Order: sequence, then C-alpha cells, then structure tokens
Amino acid sequence: MSLKQQNSSSEIIDPDSIAQENIVRTPSKLDSIKFDGKDFPTWKFRTVSMLLGYGLLGIVDGVETGSSKSYLARRDLVYAALVASLTDETLKCAMTVKPGDACGIWKNLHAEYERNTRSNRINLRRQLYDLCGTKNLSLSELVSKINLLCSRLEFLNVNISDEDKLTILLTGARKEFSAIVAIIEMAEDTQTVTYADAVDRLKDYERKDDALAQSNENHLSVLAVKKSISEIQCFNCLKFGHYKSHCPLLPKKTLNVKLNPSIDSVW
Repeated sequence: MSLKQQNSSSEIIDPDSIAQENIVRTPSKLDSIKFDGKDFPTWKFRTVSMLLGYGLLGIVDGVETGSSKSYLARRDLVYAALVASLTDETLKCAMTVKPGDACGIWKNLHAEYERNTRSNRINLRRQLYDLCGTKNLSLSELVSKINLLCSRLEFLNVNISDEDKLTILLTGARKEFSAIVAIIEMAEDTQTVTYADAVDRLKDYERKDDALAQSNENHLSVLAVKKSISEIQCFNCLKFGHYKSHCPLLPKKTLNVKLNPSIDSVW
C-alpha cells in the first residue's frame, strides 16, 4: 500500500464536516424554489421536502433550538436559504424578523399565505391533538410543537383554549412526568392552573429529577469504588481490603548500614 493510500485510509472523517458540506449546498437548491406569493401549498411542500432531506426541518418548525456553534451555523444557513427563495413580492415576510430567525420567516409566511380553509384547520387541529398520544417527545419538543401549532391556528383565526393546551401537555408528557402530572390534575386549585404554570412546574420537576439522577449516579460510583477495594485480597496475609504494600503484617524495614572495614580494623 502506498504512503498516500495509508494516509487516506487513516484519515479521520468528521461527521460534522460532512453535515456542514451538505448544508452549504442547501441554499443554492432552495434558491431554485422561488416563492412569488402564489400557490403557497406547492412551494411549502417542496421546501419542507428539501429541508427534511437535509435534517433541517426542525429549525423552521421551532422544534430544534440551541446555542451551540453548530446549531447557530445551521440556523443561519436555513435563514439565508429562505431569504434567497423569496421574490421581491414576498420578501416582506423576512424583513420584519431578526437576522438569522428562520423560524420567524416561516411563521410570517404561514400567517400571510396559508389559506384559511376548513381542510387546513382540520389538519392543524389533528396534528395538535395527536400530541396527546405521542409520549415519546422530550418536554421541550412537546412544548415547542404545542406552541407552534397553536400559533399557526391563531393565524387562521382558530383559538385553542388554555384548558385544551393544558390537557394536551399533561396527556402528551412522557411517563417520567406521571407523578407531577398526577399532582397537577389532583390539586384543589386545578381550575386556576394555567398552561404556562404547568409548563413551569414540569420544567422544574425535570431539573430536580436530573439533579437527583446525577446525585444517585455519583453515590453509586462511590459505592462501586468502595466495593472494589473491599474485594481486593492481600498477597501477604491473604486478607481482603488492602494491597500487599499496605499490609500491616509486613515486617518493618530496617536500615542496613555497612561499616567501613578500614575503620573497623583500627578499632
């Protein structure tokens, strides 16, 4: 095998660099899908398919959030791609949001061009109430989806009551939240608990649960260390709990001083 082949075979491939390369090509492809304010459903279908293929749909849906450099780079690229896909007639939807806010552009486009039809309203309602049976989303994902769908319905003049949002939140939460969900449902002040209150309580419960899990993990690690030491057998006394170098039965070391023969002979 040649040196060049060895270098290429031993080269470490960074998955992030591959994803970045794919994302870099995305804006040019979305740029070819121009939206001039007509036939929004068709443009939306093509754009969603493109973003889904690159794993970027969560950014415009508001489901994927973060502050890491990787996320911010992907978000900015999607923002640039959406802006590039708009014509002068539709660019107003991007001019009212902060730079980099791809989700904001997406919401503005829906508010401006999504048709207020019965089929659209039914579809969005179905997506919203389907969240009740998922129970596989993280708390942040569930809250983001509820907020996004309710926002889109509001654009179509459909108001979802706070009680409905609360119901969807509590029934869609994962099993690890069952204890706090039961407390909220059985509380005497249930009538005064709002959707926002419930979200705060679930987030607080999640933080405490994570802290407890970390504490338990640390405790188990300490026990594992102690157990491993207790199982160590000394090769000197054959007892357990210490190494041979720390055996209390080892003879104490004495200082062996060799006298100088010439001095010995003098005395």
